[in-house]
Amino acid sequence: MLSKQLVLIHFLKKFGDEQFHSLIEISTSNEQVIKNVAERFLFYCLQSESSKADLPKIYSIALLKENNPEILKKLWQVSNPFATLQTLQGKYSFFIGEAKLHDAVEEFIEEYVLSNKLIKEGIVKEITASAFPMYQSIYEKECDKEPNLKDRFEESRWKKSTGNLLNCLSWNNSDLAAEFFIKRGIESLLFDADFIKVLRRPINKLVENELLSNKMRKQVATFTKASVSFRWYSFSEKLFSFCQTALDDWQLEPIHKNILQIIKGRMQYLNDDFDDALKTLNPISDINELQKSLKEKLAEALDSVGQKFCLDKENNFFYSGKATKIFETVILLYNKKASYFHHYAVMLRLSGKPKESIEFYLRATELNPKEIGRAHV
Repeated sequence: MLSKQLVLIHFLKKFGDEQFHSLIEISTSNEQVIKNVAERFLFYCLQSESSKADLPKIYSIALLKENNPEILKKLWQVSNPFATLQTLQGKYSFFIGEAKLHDAVEEFIEEYVLSNKLIKEGIVKEITASAFPMYQSIYEKECDKEPNLKDRFEESRWKKSTGNLLNCLSWNNSDLAAEFFIKRGIESLLFDADFIKVLRRPINKLVENELLSNKMRKQVATFTKASVSFRWYSFSEKLFSFCQTALDDWQLEPIHKNILQIIKGRMQYLNDDFDDALKTLNPISDINELQKSLKEKLAEALDSVGQKFCLDKENNFFYSGKATKIFETVILLYNKKASYFHHYAVMLRLSGKPKESIEFYLRATELNPKEIGRAHV
């Protein structure tokens, strides 16, 4: 790939302006060179009658990073977007493929738009406002295909639609983009924490350029710091504090409140606050409309707590009425894990109900034959 300096020189030669050629020689700041060339490039497109009509197309390619022909057809109001792209490629040498500008050019345009409120609120907002309904429709269709959160995060099409919608929002409405980021980020904590890094990219530019309201800037910063420290199997004070703050002070949709309650309870368990963990987790199990994937994570969290009430230091089971109730709730939440049935069967047997326990031992061995060897633990 060409270096930024070579790309800059190439652009300057294209514009045929000796005054701008001298920038390469006299400027000691590469950032200043980038800024000047970006301005010169956009000024050229704006002033040239033959290029002015191309500017919205170039902006849409650079900012939306779009190559979907159906979206480009509607966005540009043309019948053949491929022909339009070929025309652009033939006209401008900074294309490196269909619907793809050189990385340096995209960076120039992004920085220029972010620093120029008139353009951002004008032509760019018009482009992204037109694109938003299309991206939203695609995202909603992908959500409908995968109503279960866990399944969504395993589907690349859903992830792409999420990233595209967030990117479009970031150019159109900064605070709405931040809200969308936090919602999808909270969901990511349970099912794919690494996806938060992808979602953070368009939000970082809003933070760096101070384009968020104070409220959203603080919420993004709080969530981002907490999410970096998240591990399902280790306690994080930052994450626990975030859950507490968000649950107490933020306006959350029920599903995000449930997710944070599960994570809060998990953190309490990892911090050896078993009774508090149970108080946090138990109420969620009574929610009838709780999503399938959340039931599965809640069952895992509750099962871990239940074991703390019925295992001695040598990890031998002893009877616990509290643990029995927990394990009963666990198998009602998620009935596809052998160990959950095994734990409940052990409690029944230790409580003097060996006949009742057989059904649950058998279910455990159906799910996992290895449980046969544990039937008399």
